[in-house]
Amino acid sequence: MKTNFLKQLHAILGNEPYMNAGGFLISVSGGVDSMVLLDGVRRLARHQSLRVAHIHHQTGPFADQSLALVEAYCGQHELPLMVGHYQHQDGNFEFEASKFRRDYLNSQKQAQEWILLGHHEMDQAETVLMALARGARIDGSIGMKALSRGRARPLLSIAKATILEHARMAKVPHCLDPANNGNGQHRTWIRHHVLPALAAIHKQPETRISEWVSEWHWLQSQLQDEADGYLVNGFADDLLYRTVIAQARPYLWPFILKSFWRSYPAFKPHFRQVNQLMSWLKSEQCGRYRCQKGWLYCDVDGLKGVFDGDDSDVPVVLHEWTEWLGCRFLIDPDHETLKPVSSILQTQGGILRRAQTCPRRWRDRMRKLQVPHRVRDRLPELSVGKHIWHLLDLLDPGRNTSCSIQWTCDDERAFWIEKLIRDPSLA
Repeated sequence: MKTNFLKQLHAILGNEPYMNAGGFLISVSGGVDSMVLLDGVRRLARHQSLRVAHIHHQTGPFADQSLALVEAYCGQHELPLMVGHYQHQDGNFEFEASKFRRDYLNSQKQAQEWILLGHHEMDQAETVLMALARGARIDGSIGMKALSRGRARPLLSIAKATILEHARMAKVPHCLDPANNGNGQHRTWIRHHVLPALAAIHKQPETRISEWVSEWHWLQSQLQDEADGYLVNGFADDLLYRTVIAQARPYLWPFILKSFWRSYPAFKPHFRQVNQLMSWLKSEQCGRYRCQKGWLYCDVDGLKGVFDGDDSDVPVVLHEWTEWLGCRFLIDPDHETLKPVSSILQTQGGILRRAQTCPRRWRDRMRKLQVPHRVRDRLPELSVGKHIWHLLDLLDPGRNTSCSIQWTCDDERAFWIEKLIRDPSLA
C-alpha cells in the first residue's frame, strides 16, 4: 500500500536521526494521529526495534477503550507495549497529565532510542497561535521543534487531511476523543474557530504557519549562537557584565539573558519581571526583583543573583564570634568608640542586623565608587540600646584609633568595604 502519508513519512525517515536510531519508543494515545504514526513507522522502519508506550489517564470508559484498542493493535503486530497509569491528585489536569507523560516516556526510553510523538501540522499551527496570544517573546518557545533532546515529531510537516486519508485507506483503528469536539480549551477553540476563519482568507493556513515557524526556529538558533559568542568572557564570579550586554545589539539581549538563566535557573524572571529588567537595561538604570530563591540585581556592574540568607537579627555575645549573613564579627566592648555604652553592651548585649540606614558620607562614597547595590543592601549595623553604628563607621580608621570590631567575609563585600575605607581618593 502506498498512500500519500507513507510517501511523505518514508522521505522523513530517510534522514537523521531516524536512519541510524537504535530504536523507536512511540507514544500512542489511541487517537488517529498517534495510531497512524504507529502504523506508518511499523510499515517503513523495518531495521529499527519498535516499542509502544501508552498512558491510561483513569478518566472513565474512553480511557479504557483507548487502552484496549492499543493493546489489540500491539498484540496483532507483536509489538511490546508499556502502560503508565496516571492518577490525578490536584492542580491543572492537562498540565499535570502532560508532565506525567513526559516523565514516563523518559523513564522508559532506552539508550540510542528516540521517542516519537504524533504531533502534526495543525497541532503546530495551534501551538504557534496559542504562544503568540500569550505574548511569546523573541527568544521564547514558539511552536514545537521536530527534534528536541531525544524526542522526534516526524509528522510535524504532514497535513491532518493526509493522516486521515491514510487512516481510511489502511483501515487504521483509532478512537475519537470527545474532548476534541468541544470548545472548553484554548487549543480546541483555535481549531474550531480561528483556523477555519483564517482558511477563509488564505488556503491551508496551518501549512503556512508551520513553514514559518520552522524558519523562525532556525533564525532563533542563529541569534542564540551569536549571543553566546558575547558570553565567552562575559562571566566572572557569577556576574554578567553590563559592558558585555552593551556591546551586543539590543535584539540579542533576550538571547544573552536566556543563556544567563540557563546557568542560573533560580533567578529566572516571570513575564512581568522580564519587561522590567529590559526597561532597566535600556535606560541604564539599576533595580532588583524577587525570585524563587533570592534576588536578581540589575546592578551598576551587571546582573547577579544573590541567594537568600538568614539576615534575621543576631544577638551579640561579647568576646565571641557572631555570624550574620555569611560574615563573622567579634566586638571589642572596651574600645573608645563603645565606652559610652559599654555598660549596656556588657549587661544587655547588642543586636547585629541589616542596616536600616546608611550615613550620608558612606552613601556619597558608594556612589563615587559605584559600589553594587547588592553589596550596599547586605551590610549590617550594631544596635546597642538607643545607639546604632553602621559597620563602615566601626571599621573606619579615620574615625577610630583602632578597629572596634574584627570582621571577616568571604564574598565580594570584603573587597568593597576595604576599598570604601582605604581608598585614598576618597579622603
